[in-house]
Amino acid sequence: MQNVNCPVCEEALRVTITKSSRGKAALMMFCPRDGRHFRAFVNDRPFVAKVLASLEAKGVSDAG
Repeated sequence: MQNVNCPVCEEALRVTITKSSRGKAALMMFCPRDGRHFRAFVNDRPFVAKVLASLEAKGVSDAG
């Protein structure tokens, strides 16, 4: 798996599951060193559903 790095500090970005402002599942990529460096959201419902189904099939749960 290839890492995507923060354009400011070169730290590997983290991905987490979050909820959009409308309460729907979304994916968030962010810089773990400083969230002001980089933060991005993926809200495409079919893509997010596919990622969540893949994680569920692998037994990965959202620990928070």
